[in-house]
Amino acid sequence: MKKNILYLVYLLTFICISQDVRAASIEWTTSYEEALEQSKMESKPVILFFTGSDWCTWCKKLEEESLDTNEFAQSAGDKFIFLLLDYPMRSRQTAGLIEQNKQLQQKFEVKSFPSLILMSPNGKQIGITGYRKGGGKQYAEHLIKMVEDFTSYNNNVENLQNEVLSGTALKHLYRKAKEFDDYDDQNKIIKLGMKSDRADYFMIERYRFLAREGQIHDTEALSLREQLLASDPNNHKFTHYQVACIEFDAYIDEMEKENYSADIAVAPLVNYISKFSEQDPVNLWRMHIIISQVYSDKQVPSKALKFAKCAHECAPEESKSEIAMVISNIELQL
Repeated sequence: MKKNILYLVYLLTFICISQDVRAASIEWTTSYEEALEQSKMESKPVILFFTGSDWCTWCKKLEEESLDTNEFAQSAGDKFIFLLLDYPMRSRQTAGLIEQNKQLQQKFEVKSFPSLILMSPNGKQIGITGYRKGGGKQYAEHLIKMVEDFTSYNNNVENLQNEVLSGTALKHLYRKAKEFDDYDDQNKIIKLGMKSDRADYFMIERYRFLAREGQIHDTEALSLREQLLASDPNNHKFTHYQVACIEFDAYIDEMEKENYSADIAVAPLVNYISKFSEQDPVNLWRMHIIISQVYSDKQVPSKALKFAKCAHECAPEESKSEIAMVISNIELQL
């Protein structure tokens, strides 16, 4: 009798444990608005899971190995709001859901599946990840670590006015701001950094920022350019190189919008080569081949050939064969 009672107690305990394990699961919503509202109400970040349920092999692997496991649910289930954004090929969806998911894919610039985007309760993007090996527990730890890093970063940014950070510390924080793609924080850190012991670095970053925003010809940008070049007249810190690359990127963007001559776009690189070619042989051949490509794209094969040949002359041996093929292709256009 005693044995039977002990057996029943053991059996009931096992059943309860098994039911608890099976009960661990994630509740996914498909409404973006509901997810945002719940995120703010519960002060939890949102996981946006971009998937193709009936065609994406890696999405299915991620679900089977991690997202659908008890280990994931137990580790992450109460720490996030879960939003499922499905892009099936065969399964039917409502017109409203299709439109919502299409807009979200554009908004977050999702180009591959699976993609998991983490978003804070106040709408800031924390980070993006995809398929990873290791199972549910490790995947949950990976997501939790992303949130912890973001929280630590946010705290540091909020305390910027209350403490004086070294230029190196500001540089580290700035790189984090770039990772999180937060322009406001980047500008805030740059302004402080320009007054620090790493002012040279932050002046270049400010110039880069202005160029990216289409303000390369503005008064502030022109003043910064003058200061930067004067601070390193002999290019010992390769300041002239960085300025040339920033200007080239800005002029390329302008060329596409204004459709002006390729000569203007490549001028920063050409000028740099004329001044510092002997001092900077490492970057010399790369700049020549970039210039050649611009002229080739703008259908100016004679100039494209000239710079491709220059690139071949000064390139390392392991790159010469590839450049030779470029030269051959250009010669066919003449």
